[in-house]
Parts: sequence; structure tokens; C-alpha cells
Amino acid sequence: SDVGMFSDGVNAHFKNLILDSVRVSGGWGGALATTLSGSVLENISGTTTVVTHAWELGGLSGDFDVSVASNINLVSFVSHASSTPAWSVGGLFGYANGSFLSSSTVTAYVSAVSGGSGIGGVFGQLAMSDRSGMKNVSFTGTINAGEGKEVGGLVGYIDSYDVSLIQIAASSADVVITGNSSLGG
Repeated sequence: SDVGMFSDGVNAHFKNLILDSVRVSGGWGGALATTLSGSVLENISGTTTVVTHAWELGGLSGDFDVSVASNINLVSFVSHASSTPAWSVGGLFGYANGSFLSSSTVTAYVSAVSGGSGIGGVFGQLAMSDRSGMKNVSFTGTINAGEGKEVGGLVGYIDSYDVSLIQIAASSADVVITGNSSLGG
């Protein structure tokens, strides 16, 4: 089952929102929405906890598609609580395609102890297109990815070789991984 305060945020506009200790659990998604598509997020802050057994999960949304977000200041606790490997797990967004994040600060504690791929502090997986990327984004936190691969402080996996759209980004992460490929801080 889907998790989130909203199932689908299609062409939605969330502005000046405070998420005060929002906790969701169950299937795939995030604290704000399962999926955000064609949406705008501005000035969102707070603390979220997401505990699921599924894939594509994030502190705000599991799927962030053709959307923009700015001035996000979030502390998130994201946990993939399953014995099966995780896929696309991020402190803010699990999977993002054609989306852009700017001027944001993320403190996240991401756990996928059963391993998997695409596990990151901000984005689990970022599919680079002509609109994807981030600018002026910082991440601090801990990522525990077990025997995972494609794990990183900002982004777990970038689905393209065009990284020119990641500008002025910083990561200060404790990354705990026993995996053996595609790892970064």
C-alpha cells in the first residue's frame, strides 16, 4: 500500500509547510506524498519518519517526477525495514526524474540494512534529463546500506553521465556500507 499524507500530488503546489514530526509506515512513498508529479514545493521544513518494506521511499516522497523544490529544510529518518534489498531510497526523494532541487538543507538518517541499490542522503536515484539536478544543496547525516551498491551522500545512483546539473552541493556523511561497488560519500 502507498504511504504519505497525500497519495498522489499531481500538479500540486505545496508552500510554507511545516511537517511537525510526521510519521508514516507501510508501503512505498514518503511522509508528504507517495508520488509528486508536475508539482512545486517551496519553503518546507520539519521532521519526518518513514518506515516501509517497499522500494522508492523518501523523507518527502517516494517518486518526484517532473517537479521542482526549493528552500527545503528537513530532518528525515528513512528506513527500509525488510529482509529484501531496497531500491531508490533517499533522505528527501526515492526516485526523481526530470526534477530539480535548489537552496535546500537535508539532515537524514537513511537505513537499508538489507542492502540494495540507489541509496542516498538526498536522492536515492536521480534520472538526469534536461531538467534534473540540484543547486545549493547540502546534506549531513548517516547512511547505513548494509551490502548495498550505488550508495552516496547526496545521490545513490545517477542514471546518466551528464552531471553538469549538480552545482554547489555539499555532503558531510557517515556512510556505513559493507558492499563492494559504486560507493561514495
